[in-house]
Amino acid sequence: MWQTKKLSYPSLTFLDSVIPDVADYGIGMQNLPTVIKENDSAILVSVSVPGIEKEALDIQYEEGYLTVGIDSVDVDKDSDSVTHLSEFSLGKQKRTYYIPDVNVDSMDASLKNGVLTVTLAKIDSVKPVSISISS
Repeated sequence: MWQTKKLSYPSLTFLDSVIPDVADYGIGMQNLPTVIKENDSAILVSVSVPGIEKEALDIQYEEGYLTVGIDSVDVDKDSDSVTHLSEFSLGKQKRTYYIPDVNVDSMDASLKNGVLTVTLAKIDSVKPVSISISS
């Protein structure tokens, strides 16, 4: 029979007492790992979604909140084989990010190599402006 080994983490002292051991719940890294970057004109949100087709993705922006949702299915459910171990995240997941002050008419999303990248153009009022000093 297949089993997974419980991961050992170094002691986090105070955090150990307030955060449950996620390895016990089997939810470790299933929270849509994300990188958020910013440049002069846009905010880029990159979300790891390996193996997910674009049809299974739902991206919404409302009142300053960007929500990325996925609905993954069991790719092997019709197989005649018996599954002994499955660490794929199946079902619906979503993650919401607070990203205010973006141009809702200038948003773009792309999916490449298992990474979803959402580009949110900044509105002019939040772009840095250089102020000269008068004499």
